[in-house]
Amino acid sequence: MSANATPTAGAAWRALPSWAVVGTDDLVIPASTQRSMAERAGSKIFEVAASHVSMVSHPEATVSAILAAAEHVGG
Repeated sequence: MSANATPTAGAAWRALPSWAVVGTDDLVIPASTQRSMAERAGSKIFEVAASHVSMVSHPEATVSAILAAAEHVGG
């Protein structure tokens, strides 16, 4: 449980590349908020017309993001 209680030395999103899948029909976290967080982290953004659980309703978008990340890091 120390991972939840120990402060980090730095935010990984500032130094490591990241990818985000934004569900444009999400009623839990508005797409504009998702985009803002992803842009702040410098993420490559994939948008899909989907709800909050786009990984279930549109798994191909999630797979595309994962494959792009793997290709970027040499996987």
